[in-house]
Amino acid sequence: MKRDTLQERIEEVLSRHKKLTAKGIAKRIALGRRERGRFAEALEQLLREGRVCLQAGHYALAAAGKPFPGKMGAVHGRFAFAVREEDGEELFIPGRFLLGALPGDRVLLREKPSRGEKREGEVVRLMSQEEYRCSGTLHQEEDGSFWLLPDGELRYPLPVRPSERGSAQDGEKVLARILRAEDARRHRAEVLLSTGSAQDARACARAVLLAEGIPESFPPEVLEEAKRLQQAGISPQQLQGRLDLRDQLIFTIDGASSKDLDDAISLQPLPEGGYLLGVHIADVSSYVLPRSPLDREAYARGTSIYFADQVVPMLPPALSNGICSLNPNEDRLALSALLRLDESGGLRDFRFARSVIRSKLRGIYEEIGLLLENRAGEAIRQKYAAVEPVLRQLAALTGTLAARRRAAGAIDLQSVETAFTFDGQGRLTAIAPRQTGAAESLIEECMLLANQAAARYAAERELPIPYRIHEPPGEERTDALFDLLHRLGLKAQRPKGELSSGLLRDILQSVRGGELEAVVNSQVLRTMSKARYSAQNTGHYGLGLPLYAHFTSPIRRYPDLCVHRILSESLCGTPEAELRQRYGTFTDDAAGQSSRRELIAMQVERQCDACFIAEFLRSHLGETAQGSISGVSPYGFYVLLDNSAEGMVRIESLGEPCNFDGAVMLTGVHSGRHYRVGQRITVKIEKAEVASGRVDFSPILPQAGE
Repeated sequence: MKRDTLQERIEEVLSRHKKLTAKGIAKRIALGRRERGRFAEALEQLLREGRVCLQAGHYALAAAGKPFPGKMGAVHGRFAFAVREEDGEELFIPGRFLLGALPGDRVLLREKPSRGEKREGEVVRLMSQEEYRCSGTLHQEEDGSFWLLPDGELRYPLPVRPSERGSAQDGEKVLARILRAEDARRHRAEVLLSTGSAQDARACARAVLLAEGIPESFPPEVLEEAKRLQQAGISPQQLQGRLDLRDQLIFTIDGASSKDLDDAISLQPLPEGGYLLGVHIADVSSYVLPRSPLDREAYARGTSIYFADQVVPMLPPALSNGICSLNPNEDRLALSALLRLDESGGLRDFRFARSVIRSKLRGIYEEIGLLLENRAGEAIRQKYAAVEPVLRQLAALTGTLAARRRAAGAIDLQSVETAFTFDGQGRLTAIAPRQTGAAESLIEECMLLANQAAARYAAERELPIPYRIHEPPGEERTDALFDLLHRLGLKAQRPKGELSSGLLRDILQSVRGGELEAVVNSQVLRTMSKARYSAQNTGHYGLGLPLYAHFTSPIRRYPDLCVHRILSESLCGTPEAELRQRYGTFTDDAAGQSSRRELIAMQVERQCDACFIAEFLRSHLGETAQGSISGVSPYGFYVLLDNSAEGMVRIESLGEPCNFDGAVMLTGVHSGRHYRVGQRITVKIEKAEVASGRVDFSPILPQAGE
């Protein structure tokens, strides 16, 4: 008997019985002796194809409709969300159809008839399920039992047995492993370690890092290799064939607390007019060799992670803060982009060179900003006396470069980031929006130009590098953006075809400085796809560039290190065909890995920063603050305070039921009071939960007659 016929008999039995165990199916189809060995395989094949589903040990025919692969998102106690791999469409999954799936699991899904506006589905089969770890807060009930309240996308409490609690106590932040059951409501948690009080932001941040598998230290062999390289310094052999730029006026500009200085600049007027802009980047690829312990560790990490006052580096400090850092008055190996510009900032031509440099000065953003704004004191003016003329030329030149980019369609998004101020004991004393000054803009324009040149160099020679790409927004997201703009009263016409970056730039410019700036910026960010790395260049939509790559930060980003490695070998004369053969597959793998690690780093940074912000606000409970409504939902609205902290005003605190218009406004049923995005509001800080980073406000409403 053929296997297909055996599968058909299994399906026929299940069509007459709602659900059966494997033993029950075998009994009802009267397996022959020769069929018994094929029965389990036939049943497994039906599961793989999505024709049969398994739940709580019982098999049943899957619902009609072709199954499709997807990935689990947030999982609540009674429901969850999953995303189709094909198009990113989100499905609502009722709890009884979860099969115990957890966030991040790859699953086989089938769509079901929807009972609401959102598409619904069921998990037909778990395709891959790795061990699930998460950070969370341990809570003890009055009866002595313990529960874990997880962070992240697992959003319901899980029981913790006494034998699986370790030494963790009530109110502590912990790293836990989820012990799975077929029914998601029967999962439980096992505590692996405690990082300290859930009211301490540093303890919470450590738990978040551990939950994502981000190591707290480097392996011994990696540290040993880095130490050996630092102690060896620069050998005469390493200087052979390099362009010696040690006598030129080259300097760095970074934040006051930065220790990994990987870029330096220089500017010289040219006899024929225009300028030679030098962007000199630490030659990390001369130290981190392919397949070395350092390289394997950097590949695994993908990027450095920065939050509050902390950094988790991609490379050990012996390299990142030592031999690779362009510290002043020390010889350093570099890869220099030498860019010939006309007076208006147009790129005439460029070349790359393996070089040795000696930075003459360590510039600080804040100090140079004061200098360029003519507000610097005598000490700062003396410190920068040798480079002040160059800085002023650079400021004028990069201002022209920025104007050229905007004219070409570059989108200038103003996202709100938080700057943290700590005292000498590491206590957070203030938060404020991070300001981008003249010095930061100057450096950004120089780096953008060098990145473009690196991409052009590789593309012209068909070298396999990880490009930085950014696709245009999809149709559904574009529709959502223009629906919001219409509701906000903005006159923006939805284009018939693809949404141009120039139109987005104009929309953002129309609200610059007004009360709608923050919400429109936020919606544009949600509309845009996520920039990523790819071995195939498709251009960068947000920057309005046909070619772009990351070249300027090899100390903290692995793709930049890849670009350096391949460009350096090209400069040394390695044939292009050989480079394509050697690095083609590697570049594709590195691009995917780097994109994944970048997403994780962004999520971790956001979550850790939220913990520190909540810790700061805990010392200000009961105080009032000014802010703007940044988002509205059926459950309340979000307020972005002027100090960059964001929290929620829940519907219960408004004192009356409200109607939600579906996008931008809540309206009180009794008072008729409106709460609209962009609206200024005064709130009281009611609650700040350090463990989750969640903050609650209540509104200070005007009294009658006011």
